[in-house]
Amino acid sequence: MDAHYLAAPQRNIAFVELAIASGLALLGGDQRNPRIASTVGTGQLIVDAIDRGARTVYLFLGGSSTVDAGIGIAHALGFRFLDSSENELEPVGQSLRQIASIDSSNAHAELNNVTFKIICDVTNPLHGPQGAAVVYGPQKGASPSDVQCLDAGLKHFGSLLADAEPGIKDIPGTGAAGGIAASLLVLTKAEIVSGIEFFIDVTRLEEKIVAADLIVTGEGKIDAQSKAGKVPSGVLQLANRHGKPVVAVCGDAAGEAIGDFGFSAVHTVRGKATSLADSIENTDEYLFLIGKEIAESIG
Repeated sequence: MDAHYLAAPQRNIAFVELAIASGLALLGGDQRNPRIASTVGTGQLIVDAIDRGARTVYLFLGGSSTVDAGIGIAHALGFRFLDSSENELEPVGQSLRQIASIDSSNAHAELNNVTFKIICDVTNPLHGPQGAAVVYGPQKGASPSDVQCLDAGLKHFGSLLADAEPGIKDIPGTGAAGGIAASLLVLTKAEIVSGIEFFIDVTRLEEKIVAADLIVTGEGKIDAQSKAGKVPSGVLQLANRHGKPVVAVCGDAAGEAIGDFGFSAVHTVRGKATSLADSIENTDEYLFLIGKEIAESIG
């Protein structure tokens, strides 16, 4: 497959989006299997960026098809994951439970000269009831038995990483995108950066909110997870600071979860469509109607 990333060679920076090479949208429904889905492709993009001179790599999480704790990326960077007999394991989620040691002897020669920043918009821990497998595994195609297997694997792998980074299982954000940050925090000394805080800064969002009369935000689905560092929550908090009204537009929303958010209004594509398929096939039409309603509401 073809994949790409953004490079700023004059600043030795690369911006890599996980979903470009390891995204759920790349797979059909019958192909989704987080036991064997891998982040190796994302790692290959990172290696290419480093080989071309990048010394700061921003990795944007979200939309992943994987629950491999980032061992696919680490594999592309030269790390080997071995079982108790020192056989090399395939860098996929179902291998996590078998990892006994990590061989870094062939790690990329420039790795110590590269700064990794992981841009993440959720605060889930690595494993457990709110972890990567339990919360996000089902939407990636995991069956109940898959979830159990992957969660056990994340727990086991986390215990290995804890030798170098005590308490890693509880670090907010290590459960994002199938646990990618966990291995990168230890193996590359990466830093987790709040996604909303990063984009607020980059886009000068606060200045724009101060100058605006109405703010429109949204995401695929607004539900209880939206409060865990997602964009709508961050935008709403910033707007409230300046007394500005916020309207949310999304594909769908869980009514019980949005009641106390504080949006002036919540518009959903699903609320206008006759079915989920209809909402997906005719999103542009429904968004146009929603935009018209918002415009009419402010006169």
